[in-house]
Amino acid sequence: MANEIKISLPSLEHDELVDWLQTRLSQLRDAMDLVVSEYDPKAQIDRIVINSVRLDETRVQIEYALAFSADYTCSGIEYSGKANRILIGHWDGSVWVFPFHAAPVERSSADEL
Repeated sequence: MANEIKISLPSLEHDELVDWLQTRLSQLRDAMDLVVSEYDPKAQIDRIVINSVRLDETRVQIEYALAFSADYTCSGIEYSGKANRILIGHWDGSVWVFPFHAAPVERSSADEL
């Protein structure tokens, strides 16, 4: 399917998966929730860290953290934080398959009228 990201896995021990995925973040980016504007409208992602990988017979779960910051130079305010996220996919033979992330539509209180 065109709306999926597929990652072929080499033969690795489970404890090697986190480091292996960390070096392949570019392959996962389109499946990850990288929106941090809910914390601050000017927030930018500084770093993505893979924390853990959980596997069962059919499912893949990747837990990751986003370190983000916002800088308001004129007022001297710097803001930073961390957001934990989960990416869920499934097995297809020796390939992990993840759907593309669809960011939610931003809503306004004016939409409630």
